[in-house]
Amino acid sequence: MSNKNKNSYDFESIAKSYVNSLPDRRNDCIEGQSTYLPLWYAWWKGHDPDFHDYYIRTLFDKKKMTKKSMHLVKQIGEDHADLICNERMKIVSDTEKNTDDLEKFLTKKGMFTKLNKAVELGYALSMAAIVMSVKGISASNEGQIAAYDGTVNFDILGAKYIIPITIDHDEITEACFVSYNTNYYNFVFHLLNEKDEYDIHTIKYALNANTNKLVRSKDAGEIFHTKSTNKWFMMVSPPVANNIDPDSNLPIPIWANALDLIKSLDNKYNVYDDEFALGRKRIFVSSRIAARVPVIVNGVLTTKTEQYFDPNDTAINILPEEETKGDGSASFNKIQETGGELREQPIRDGINEELNLISQKLHFGKDYYSISGGSSRPLQTATAVNAMNMTLVRTIRNYQTDLEPKALSFFQSIIETVNAFTEENLGDVKINDLKIVFEDSIFEDKDAIQERDRKDVAAGLMSPEEYRAKHMGEDKDTASLSMQKYGLKINQFLQALSSGAMSPEKFIAVSYGENYVKTEEGKTEVEYIRNAIENMNMGYELYNSQADLIKGQNPNLPQDVKTTHPDEPIKTKVEAKVV
Repeated sequence: MSNKNKNSYDFESIAKSYVNSLPDRRNDCIEGQSTYLPLWYAWWKGHDPDFHDYYIRTLFDKKKMTKKSMHLVKQIGEDHADLICNERMKIVSDTEKNTDDLEKFLTKKGMFTKLNKAVELGYALSMAAIVMSVKGISASNEGQIAAYDGTVNFDILGAKYIIPITIDHDEITEACFVSYNTNYYNFVFHLLNEKDEYDIHTIKYALNANTNKLVRSKDAGEIFHTKSTNKWFMMVSPPVANNIDPDSNLPIPIWANALDLIKSLDNKYNVYDDEFALGRKRIFVSSRIAARVPVIVNGVLTTKTEQYFDPNDTAINILPEEETKGDGSASFNKIQETGGELREQPIRDGINEELNLISQKLHFGKDYYSISGGSSRPLQTATAVNAMNMTLVRTIRNYQTDLEPKALSFFQSIIETVNAFTEENLGDVKINDLKIVFEDSIFEDKDAIQERDRKDVAAGLMSPEEYRAKHMGEDKDTASLSMQKYGLKINQFLQALSSGAMSPEKFIAVSYGENYVKTEEGKTEVEYIRNAIENMNMGYELYNSQADLIKGQNPNLPQDVKTTHPDEPIKTKVEAKVV
């Protein structure tokens, strides 16, 4: 089946027909898809036939041409995904165990990569969805669930394969999702029943080779009762108002109002390419300095021109027999060179100006996008964002604020589904127990912030619990338990560390565990301690800041290790030995 056929079916009509066939949904109006979807998909793919295809007349005929495209819409989606939600984000649950279990499950399923892709598609195409399903549940002969041993899977779908059915207060509450499996299409309907619980209807449609249309399978289809009021799908779309079609409840791509600028950009980029293609050097050579050799063509003896030059050199062009003047002399020199001065710098400046306008239109700030050349910067990626660009910071914060409640609701639904239909258990976790920690290193110097917070802990301006909660994703109770857990070991080995009998690596390993010292946080702690030993009073900087606080907050801990006054160095001497 060709891609053209696969992308040309009227999914919306099929979805509407099925919904109207249900007894309690007969003659319902469904929201449907945006009529602008084909346009948005064309620009996402980098080729809009109505814009990029054109014709020119040559000396002998009319030739179809295609403008070059910078494929900026695709990069806009990628950059938003990397800025808003990337694989470095974390999800924190109510306890350390539940956090670890949830993180392991989501990592195993590639959830953070899927979420990143969903944001890319959603912002580029107006919407995308992560759809959850459960496969392999054992059933009895009567069709009842015999064993809750299913497997939870996730699919990512772009706007073309999503048919919104019901929108309530700007939220898509019911939808149909279309996926392709080798020989047929799955139409999966997530519909609310009379109990406001979600039922999932799966209907198969196969291709009729004679009519090239999708025909519903003869089987009745499957209906799965989730027995949950939580959606098994998460919609991702930009939090911007739809001014393209104001009467619609559907979202629009983040770049929709920058389309004229993107068109102008591709026009300039096409001219930029033509400047090099048309301005290249050409050498026209008289046929008089080429050999003429006899050949037989269609039984007729004739001659052909054979170059004395490299036949792969496209700069050299052999001309046919030239015209002669009345006196018999040639009117054309034997070798003539052409090639004008390239105008690449003015065109490059025009492209940079267009990119600058697009950057500002997307609220990325001035010069987020640019190409190299002259005084301009190279094309910027998400990881090279200027940390002082507050316009960009505010923009991304706004998008993260929009995404967070949607993601938390979906994560709660995942936990509920895993607990209910699989052999795994992710704990009894409510939505208020979950927290998302977004990766903000592109905006902040995290090392500098962590260093500053360590000094605040040492000065008593921040508690160790607050420090762990901020930099290790723990809640206050978990941080407090961690400090109690490691407090004894810190006190026990601190003197050995300060005297040089124990290395910073060994101190972190015995205090926090062998696994922790291998993490980025652990390596940062080791480096910090090493610097502190060299440059600071370890008795005050490390020991007093943690040991005194731990002992003060936990009177039941052993008090046999003495601390020193902040103005004094550690006076306790230990016998030097390898630990």
